[in-house]
Amino acid sequence: MRNFVPGTFRAEYATDVVRPVRMPILRAFGFCVLALVGSREAWSQGGVEDGRRPEELGFHGTAADWNPIEVGRSSLKLLPGWKFFRERPAKDAFAPAIVAARDVDRAVGRSVGVTFDNVHLFFAGRDGVRVGDEAAAVELASVLAGGTVLERGAIGERLLAAARLLQDEQRLVGPARNGREAVVRFPYPTHESKMHERLLHWTVRVHDDVEPAWRPKAEAAPSFEFHGAITSGFAVSLCVFRDYPYFHVARVDVLVARDGRIQWKESTLVSGPPVVWSTAVGSSSDTDFERQSREMVADTALARRRFAAALDPRRSPAFAQKICTNAEAAATGLTGDDVVRALGKPDHVLRGEEQILVYGLPDGNVLEFVGDPRVRELRFAEVPRTRTELRDDLVSGPRIEKLWERGR
Repeated sequence: MRNFVPGTFRAEYATDVVRPVRMPILRAFGFCVLALVGSREAWSQGGVEDGRRPEELGFHGTAADWNPIEVGRSSLKLLPGWKFFRERPAKDAFAPAIVAARDVDRAVGRSVGVTFDNVHLFFAGRDGVRVGDEAAAVELASVLAGGTVLERGAIGERLLAAARLLQDEQRLVGPARNGREAVVRFPYPTHESKMHERLLHWTVRVHDDVEPAWRPKAEAAPSFEFHGAITSGFAVSLCVFRDYPYFHVARVDVLVARDGRIQWKESTLVSGPPVVWSTAVGSSSDTDFERQSREMVADTALARRRFAAALDPRRSPAFAQKICTNAEAAATGLTGDDVVRALGKPDHVLRGEEQILVYGLPDGNVLEFVGDPRVRELRFAEVPRTRTELRDDLVSGPRIEKLWERGR
């Protein structure tokens, strides 16, 4: 397995603090942003809590919600009564962002934080074996990884292509260093009449030195060193997309011992904009500050749309044409509700003489379903633009290609 050397893992989960680039317009009012971004690589070697019951670890924190994480698709089994939940989000939340609780704990809103060091204590075993096969090792790694585990090569390549496009389109080429200004690719917008479809403040980086592992895979590891002892287990590799506290794709390499202890390593494949950050104003230039705040939020929304479209295989012209032609062949017609059921909630709804449902694609273009209540036309178009500098309503992009039209 590439980038994976057994016995070299340190008991830490390092993070880097990345501050935004300084830009000329920021000088006047001291705009300050702090974003927490994970390091390119992070290591942890679990297993220092042996011999303790989960409830002895101490209760702290609560779940984001009390919807249990599914565990048990394989031979991996949680201790009776215990369930995993997603941790309440925090700006410094990194994998594994999981808490564990029993019904009695959930009733009073308490939970135990799950870490790489103690996760093995939550699983039932027999004769010291908690992870008995490759499927259980993959499930354990997938649960701890959080986010969306990429299980198909085609989806992974779409996500990588979307990230490369964002990287090529963004205004900033690189961050500021040692007080110097960031290198910019195109001039700062003079007004906000254009649709916000390029990253103005945040950046996306694709790290080509990391080899993807689009399909989760586990192999037997008959012998590896763990805390100075030799043990056996499984070597797991996978890729995961996370959208909190920042957008990124990470390759995860894990050594899973049969007793459930783990060695964990992450390598960042794609790093994107933060989802949470803090700002501060140092002067009276409120107009510029408010504009930049809106633009930074729009940067995050843009990245979310592109990545979400890449992760959804239905977001393609071929699938859109298929649902249109199938409805026509069935002589039932296609309604807007049918489109939403097939593709989910639209990114935009343009209203005028006719309703247009707009679905973004990973390449920045859109699909437009035209007509209400019956869809009469499917179009492939450039992203919608704001109508004027003074109005926020949207119109179709300047270039439109008709993909389907209802038979007359």
